[in-house]
Amino acid sequence: MACWQALSIVIAGVVLLVVVEMLRRRKLREKYAGMRLVVALGVPVSS
Repeated sequence: MACWQALSIVIAGVVLLVVVEMLRRRKLREKYAGMRLVVALGVPVSS
């Protein structure tokens, strides 16, 4: 695994955790939450 792939997976994991935490604290509108979760899950898959 290349260094940039590992970095993108780590960043995607952090984004996923931030989105879930913001949803939990109701700081993120649910309207856009699904889109952000899909993007956070799609980044490591595409790399």
